[in-house]
Order: sequence, then structure tokens, then C-alpha cells
Amino acid sequence: MTAEQWQQKSQLYKSELLTDLLQFLSIPSVLDKTTANVQQPFGAGIETALQFLVDMGRRDGFKVERVADNMVVVIDYGPEDATETFGVLSHVDVVPGGDAWTITLPFSPKVIGNRLYGRGSHDMKADLIASYYALKQLKDAGFQPRKKIRLIFGSDEESDWRDMRAYLDQVGEPTLGFSPDGAFPVVPGEKGVLTLSIQFKGTTFGDWKLHRFQSGERDNVVPGT
Repeated sequence: MTAEQWQQKSQLYKSELLTDLLQFLSIPSVLDKTTANVQQPFGAGIETALQFLVDMGRRDGFKVERVADNMVVVIDYGPEDATETFGVLSHVDVVPGGDAWTITLPFSPKVIGNRLYGRGSHDMKADLIASYYALKQLKDAGFQPRKKIRLIFGSDEESDWRDMRAYLDQVGEPTLGFSPDGAFPVVPGEKGVLTLSIQFKGTTFGDWKLHRFQSGERDNVVPGT
């Protein structure tokens, strides 16, 4: 099958993909410490998103597991005894906020014209669902990979990466892979990010005094105001 034929075949999945994506986008998968416990380490919303993926994978006949202390969902396709694993890494959690949204509410996704509006539609629920449907298309076509293909769905990317630390400790690294979180195949800038806490003393001159400086709700999020 040529690349062009493969692209044409993928259009048959468009309606089903969009249905799953809109449901997925409607889940408020934001870190919520008030509802966090052993079963749902990052709160009820993120747990609902992870369970959505578990149900979707089982619906389509994939092998699905919860690993890394319930923080990560993995979906495998390929030979069980494969010596190499190709990982595709994505995450279900999204950043908080959204008070200034005007087209729709953050968790009430809408398609208007050729645009999709909804929290996580770019980072990174749409990319996650696209990766899932790419694997589903391979499975439906009867493709038999030599390597095991593993979708790795994390849940703490927007906060402290506790999910990936636990995954690497308990499961280990895939042999190779990528993350569709940004421009394919890599986002070089994220390799050099530093998170800093700066304290300094200063002297105020004039009538104005700086009492507080708010620079966003997450280390990796540009503040909206």
C-alpha cells in the first residue's frame, strides 16, 4: 500500500476519531490534589481521562494495562516476545485556567469551520488520539510489526513528571520512540529548559511599590495576562 493509499484509507476513521476526541476533550483532566488518592494519584479528572483510554483500547481489542502506580496507561501492539519496543509517549493532563476564553468554555469542545476549540486540543489530546488511531489503522489492516509498538499515556506532564519517573523505575525505557507533543519529530527547545526560583532584594523609589508578581500557573505555561 502506498503512502497516498494509506492517507485515503485513514479518512474512513475521521468521524469515529472526532467522536472520541470530543468526548476526551470534555474531560477536565487537570491536577486536583483535593480528590487525589492511591487509586487516582492526580485527582478525579485525570483518572477519568485515563479510564477513558483504557475503555477505548479494550473496545478496539488492544492489550491495555495500568502501570507505574496507576499513573500511566500503556497499549501494546506487536509480538509479546519482541526484543525491541517502539514507544509513543503522550499525556492526558492539561493546564488549568481558561477564564478568558470567549469562543467556548475550556471543556466544552467545539468545531467551528476548520478549527477545533477546547482545552488540550493542541497540548496534547488531539495528538494522543491521532497516534491511537494510527495504531488502530495498522491493527485493522493486519500489519504485523517486528517490534512491539507501545502507546504510553502519562498523566503528570504539566506538573512534576512523577508518572514518567515511576514508569522508568518500574518498567524501563523503550528501545526507541518519539512524542507527538509539538513539531514532529522533536522539540529541541525543551531539551534545555530550566526551572528556576529567584529571590532578590531591592529598593523602591517613587510612589509605586511592587508587592506581587504572578507569572503563570505552571512552570511551562505563558501567563494569559
